[in-house]
Amino acid sequence: SLAAGPDGRVWLAWQDHTGGVPRVRAAVSVDGGRTFRRAWSDASAPAGAAQWRPSIAAGEAGRATVAYVDERARSQDDGLPQAHIRVARTSGGSAVLDIAAPAELARKLDNAWAPHLAVSGRRVLATWVDFHTYDWRVWARESADGGATWGPERPVTDAPAATEALDDTPRGAFTAGGPLVAFTDWRKRDSS
Repeated sequence: SLAAGPDGRVWLAWQDHTGGVPRVRAAVSVDGGRTFRRAWSDASAPAGAAQWRPSIAAGEAGRATVAYVDERARSQDDGLPQAHIRVARTSGGSAVLDIAAPAELARKLDNAWAPHLAVSGRRVLATWVDFHTYDWRVWARESADGGATWGPERPVTDAPAATEALDDTPRGAFTAGGPLVAFTDWRKRDSS
């Protein structure tokens, strides 16, 4: 993932497979992308916890926000990894974005995927797909302070609860009318 900041810095986030476990890394360039220096990695992640599919956004001078899939959580019944969306500022600290309690049937499969960040100044919009409703729906959270704190998790998918949603690839943007999210909408429909 690549982002240009308002100060001319270029930010890059990627999956690094050195050591056998994928980890998200970020680097910054102050010379238009000719050279990069390492700026961030999530040092709080335990050994063996995979991280992947980063999205990076730079709306403030000198810093960026990174969202990524993180597998440090484990299911309570069998200890298998569960994928959640973490977000971090390159200046430090990270937090889980997908915090809604899963439906009973989704507890073992409570995973989240496909994070995407959009930025406008200090406003950051995070979107992702989540299985906590026992189907794949798009969710979003917004930050007004460059990713330091986040507002409530809110649904983006407009499919009725009785309709199985199989959404994918959310992409957010800030428009004159406010945040906008587009996504692939695969709804299971009755064929009769």
